[in-house]
Amino acid sequence: IHLETDDAFLYYNAGVDPEARDLSPGVLLIARYVAQALAAGKRRFDFLRGNEPYKYEWGAVDEPIQRLLVRRRV
Repeated sequence: IHLETDDAFLYYNAGVDPEARDLSPGVLLIARYVAQALAAGKRRFDFLRGNEPYKYEWGAVDEPIQRLLVRRRV
């Protein structure tokens, strides 16, 4: 699953089938998303939160994450 903004693709989630790991479907999927982002003129490909090792293999760098809680008075 990915989300798209004016300047970026945001890679949200992907499933994993341990029995297909040797075929590297995740690597192929990310490569396809990156190619699609480049073709669409996007300046950024964001893996979003999480420090899974595969993200750094693609060149990800950590960015600060902020959380905003908005409450409505009842």
